[in-house]
Amino acid sequence: MQAFNQLQLKPYFNDPPVPPQKQRPGLLPFAWGTGNFGQFGMGPDVLEELPKPRRNTWAEEQMEDDAFGDNNAGMEFVAAGGLHTVFIDEKGTVRESPHP
Repeated sequence: MQAFNQLQLKPYFNDPPVPPQKQRPGLLPFAWGTGNFGQFGMGPDVLEELPKPRRNTWAEEQMEDDAFGDNNAGMEFVAAGGLHTVFIDEKGTVRESPHP
């Protein structure tokens, strides 16, 4: 009977998990393969085949300008296939390439 009269001092549940801090500078994509339709997202000057991984210069410039979020934010998610690439930046903006 005494157990029911005591106050509970501990919370019933564990504390919710804390998301990890964002990496800075943010995540930057690399491109390689055939980009003849602009699917690399690096503009009309990069339409040839890239035999080795190469930094995505357009995304790098956007990061420096804080276009993806504060403090050189980068990409959160990237999906590529066929003739298009889609990514979500840290602000939650969905972007695609080639640009429509």
